[in-house]
Amino acid sequence: MGFMISSMALHLKDFGVGQEMIGVLFAVDAVSYGVGGIIFSKLSVKIDKRIMMIVGLLGMTLTMICMGPAPFLPSKLGIVIASLPLLGSTNALTYIPSLPYMIEKSITKYNYEETPHLSDALSSIVNISFSIGEALGNIGAGIMVDFIGFEYSTFIIAILIFVLAIIFLLSSEILLSSLETKKVYEDDELMKPLDTVG
Repeated sequence: MGFMISSMALHLKDFGVGQEMIGVLFAVDAVSYGVGGIIFSKLSVKIDKRIMMIVGLLGMTLTMICMGPAPFLPSKLGIVIASLPLLGSTNALTYIPSLPYMIEKSITKYNYEETPHLSDALSSIVNISFSIGEALGNIGAGIMVDFIGFEYSTFIIAILIFVLAIIFLLSSEILLSSLETKKVYEDDELMKPLDTVG
């Protein structure tokens, strides 16, 4: 988000977008985040939070590719505009389940007690990290856009987000959980003939 805020307005101006329309497009991004936050907060109770965050990161990867657009895509304003609501919704899909997931794992995996202090501490970590990202994102965006341009900068950010999605996929044990579930299912299937004979 820090990367986008500092450089997106200038990028839209290069396409000839007026100041008023730029404000509208930023509002679209904010509204899509708000609507997505409401929807995904409800879904996070029913759907595995890890899956939501991985899908969100992959969606953010696609968003950054379109936002440039990436060097291998046609440079069209429509692609850039379409990426803004997608950015808001995928950000919500990634961020909304993250704090509940951290609290859940702290209790189930690291044996912390479920107390208000735990929630406050993790919430502080998330907010500090977000604020640092906002600050460094602006600085990084300015440097990258000046040296390599907006299109290549967003493409590099897309690659970094994709790498983060892969790291989270491998470290979150979601693949291991899927394999264990499959093994239990296969064991149950093997036991059925024995139960029938018994």
